[in-house]
Amino acid sequence: MNSIAQGAQRATDAITTSTAGNAAMASFLTGRHVTEHGIVSLRDVGFQTLPSSEQTLAEGFADAGWSTIFSSGSPLHARGFSGFSQGFE
Repeated sequence: MNSIAQGAQRATDAITTSTAGNAAMASFLTGRHVTEHGIVSLRDVGFQTLPSSEQTLAEGFADAGWSTIFSSGSPLHARGFSGFSQGFE
């Protein structure tokens, strides 16, 4: 773990696209602003799901031959519900 940490980049300042966790997560995964991907909340079941047309970071890595995983403790991020797992293996 130390060898990984030594080669890692450290972010000392960060700005989020939203104070809503799900909106910020969608922005992180797509690189797009909340007004572009449309995720504001996942509280309404089935109402807001990341569209499959959105290119995710994981899909970009997969296209480059990388293997990726997605792990979240939130049931709102569950596979098939939020769309956040698209591109992850």
